[in-house]
Amino acid sequence: NDVFVTQKLDKFLKYEMTVEWPKGQPHIEIQCLIAHKDARLLKLWYQSYEEYYSDLWVYNSGILPAQRFIKSNSSLVHLLREEFAVAFHYWSMLFKKNIPERIWRKDYYIFHLFTRFRPYLLNEFTLKFYPTTYGSMAMSILP
Repeated sequence: NDVFVTQKLDKFLKYEMTVEWPKGQPHIEIQCLIAHKDARLLKLWYQSYEEYYSDLWVYNSGILPAQRFIKSNSSLVHLLREEFAVAFHYWSMLFKKNIPERIWRKDYYIFHLFTRFRPYLLNEFTLKFYPTTYGSMAMSILP
């Protein structure tokens, strides 16, 4: 309920697993994972929670799988760098800018909607007057 899909994701079904790992970042993004139920990385990742560190929220979810498994065996996943707009820097693109629909539909497959970080109340009435990329996305699917 926190992701907006802009293009079909079928092309990723041919891979065992697809994740986004932006360049220069120590961790993968976890807002959208596309995986076969028997994906090797899923099993390794699940088992890694035996070393769970509750005070490091991004460690088990993103750093450990990236650094321990993907970095040493990139064949485990199909890596994307920016096609899933899920990293926090996309927040300003959604809520402060108004990117044309032809661009956000062509350049990205999904957007993380940052439900906990929205600047003000948004509903089907206020969105009509919300001149941002987020407002444009919402209006593209609302009647």
